[in-house]
Amino acid sequence: MKQEPSLTKPTWWLLYAIGLLMLGLLALIAALVDEGTGRTILEVAVVVLVVPWMIVWVWRNRAAMELEDWRAHSRRRGPAVAAPSVTSHETLRARDDRVGGNAPVKSADRRRAAISGSRSL
Repeated sequence: MKQEPSLTKPTWWLLYAIGLLMLGLLALIAALVDEGTGRTILEVAVVVLVVPWMIVWVWRNRAAMELEDWRAHSRRRGPAVAAPSVTSHETLRARDDRVGGNAPVKSADRRRAAISGSRSL
């Protein structure tokens, strides 16, 4: 099943274009209209007319943004548990003094041997 392109990736360029349109209109009003009530009314009208376009963009692209967030989150987590490598076990065994039998026996080890030896009789 093939997904629609609009669902897989948000159209950020369209949101940027709407924002630039609003900024351009506000800059045009600031350059051409004298300060006062008329200018304020025009600026408010531009914002009131352009912000709903942004809201519609968010509404239309909400699924794509959720999918993008989910993909970013799943990439960051990585695998839950990595399988141990054989070389790591070999290096750990080489560092363990008790495996080689060269280390002196500790008193706790002697007790374990004595207890296990007495049970076998």
